[in-house]
Amino acid sequence: MPTYETRFGMLSDQSPAHRPIGPLTHSVAHSLVLGVDAGGTKTICLLARAADGAIIGRGIGGPGNIRAAGDERVARSLAEAVGAAFGAAGIVGERGEIAAAVIGAAGAARDDDRAAVEVIARRTIAAARYRVTNDAAIALRAALPTGPGVLLISGTGSIGYGRTVAGAEVRAGGWGYLLDDAGSAYAVGLAGLSATLRAHDGRGGATALSQRLLDAWGLAAPDGIITRVYEQPTPREAIAALAPLVLDAARAGDVVAAGIIAGAGTALGELAAATIRQLGTPPSATVPLVTDGGFLRAGADLLLPPLLGAVERGGLAIAQRSATIEAAHGAIGLARAML
Repeated sequence: MPTYETRFGMLSDQSPAHRPIGPLTHSVAHSLVLGVDAGGTKTICLLARAADGAIIGRGIGGPGNIRAAGDERVARSLAEAVGAAFGAAGIVGERGEIAAAVIGAAGAARDDDRAAVEVIARRTIAAARYRVTNDAAIALRAALPTGPGVLLISGTGSIGYGRTVAGAEVRAGGWGYLLDDAGSAYAVGLAGLSATLRAHDGRGGATALSQRLLDAWGLAAPDGIITRVYEQPTPREAIAALAPLVLDAARAGDVVAAGIIAGAGTALGELAAATIRQLGTPPSATVPLVTDGGFLRAGADLLLPPLLGAVERGGLAIAQRSATIEAAHGAIGLARAML
């Protein structure tokens, strides 16, 4: 997804999509599973038949990172996505208890975060079984259903997530936009803003980013960036949404933008290498590396060369490919495995 900011209408607490799913014919309800990918920018919900995993409905809502968006915004996002998925499946009115629901949520790496997401999920979805995990875990399941390997994600944020031969899951990065998210759309957008201010001061080289980014935010001068960035809450998605402009400037030959993108690719390669080392595979083993995330897909032509170069410098052998299966399908797989 080349765009990293999506705005959705607000749902009231009385909206049918915001109320817990009510009773339905058990023969129908218990034949369904639900999988949710609650990411930093948008929430995707899939509704599927439990028997064969066939998708019968898909819905989209707003941001799902409980740390960045907060409980109430995540609740509205989940309600919208779930309601849209049931609507797409042609299920309207009262909706019954489904067999299992799995939610993979950005920002849900710790037990207390997962517990908070589960509270929200139980308010919105009636299911016989629930599981909340982080969004990288469901993406890994979708990209690499079995066996060892690493999934590298760069979207609004970034993370490396892997599985060992024994089935244990490992991770590197993903510490959030204030502490990490190296090589992400947010990091690149922020670097573009910093480069604009440095150019304005004469501390950095002139760059085409200055006018591009000011135009994108409707600002007349660089000092307007201060007011926008220091808003509360910090406009994380709006900053991440500037990353495509940095990519465009780099492709047009802007030296400053090209340096930012090269640095992002190298940072992602280092993130992948750190994750691969945690797998404990023999040095001679070739490790599957699946790359995913909206920013990595949009900038693959510029990001992959420095990324792969950083991994190679680390002495690691990989078989890289891009993800082709939506992460929410991993949540469906985990939901079916619960039955």
